[in-house]
Amino acid sequence: MVKRMQQQTDDSIAISLDTVQGRITLATSMNATISAALGYQSIGRKLLMVDDIPQGALSRYERDVQVNSYVISRRANAPVPVDDSMSRVKNYMMKWINNDQNAQR
Repeated sequence: MVKRMQQQTDDSIAISLDTVQGRITLATSMNATISAALGYQSIGRKLLMVDDIPQGALSRYERDVQVNSYVISRRANAPVPVDDSMSRVKNYMMKWINNDQNAQR
């Protein structure tokens, strides 16, 4: 069923591409989708800092153990926290800092 619908879509696009009016109609229908995708890109560029690195260089970033890490998906899903061994290091560091502060009192 899905293949048949895809084939019908492909056929209607092929027919539309044969005429000038069909190409205009097809371009008009694609306008909203393309605009939405470009809008997401511009918002991402405004929100996230871009690091320019030379070609072939590895991007390495220090991680602050006091801050949680999140995975940001491409399509409007909620950020997902990363649960890894660093959370144990963070907990150990927090206990160590608290114990050190209590010892100084």
